[in-house]
Amino acid sequence: FVVNQHKDKITVRIVSPRFTESYTLLFTSFLEGALETFEYKIENKDVSRGIIRLEAVKQ
Repeated sequence: FVVNQHKDKITVRIVSPRFTESYTLLFTSFLEGALETFEYKIENKDVSRGIIRLEAVKQ
């Protein structure tokens, strides 16, 4: 689990081979909601089984 912030941009990266595809999608939705709560807009999203990468910018 890695979170990087640079000025108004935030990147979240998660790699876990133990995540199922459905859990990965569920966790991605949770993270998107959390970021939107803090007024971030998702710019880029790469999701596959066990791998999540989100880039968001502050609105």
